[in-house]
Amino acid sequence: MNEMSFLLPHFLNEGRGKLDVYFTRVYNPVWTNPDGFSWIEALTNEDKVGCHVALTPTWNETSYFADYVLPMGLGSERHEFILTKRMTRSGSAFANRCCARLVNAKAKTFRTLAK
Repeated sequence: MNEMSFLLPHFLNEGRGKLDVYFTRVYNPVWTNPDGFSWIEALTNEDKVGCHVALTPTWNETSYFADYVLPMGLGSERHEFILTKRMTRSGSAFANRCCARLVNAKAKTFRTLAK
């Protein structure tokens, strides 16, 4: 887990510090951690967490308590070239992530040609 420790809300509740801005990126501590209510308490108290920004592809329990929710694209919605390493051969290969519509259009064209 690359996020902050699950002990963060406990430290904040003990008065060990304050966060000006807290970002959660594809992480739902309210649901994931066993002490979700302590996260709710910390995220709703502006004296402990000044601004909470949730970067998430889906609406979740933690984003409900965020000041800002920034949407992230799912894997099928991303449009970038990726340089991949081939495991069976030496060298590199390019992979293109493209939108689902383009993939569906290519699949329909292939099915039409295959008939």
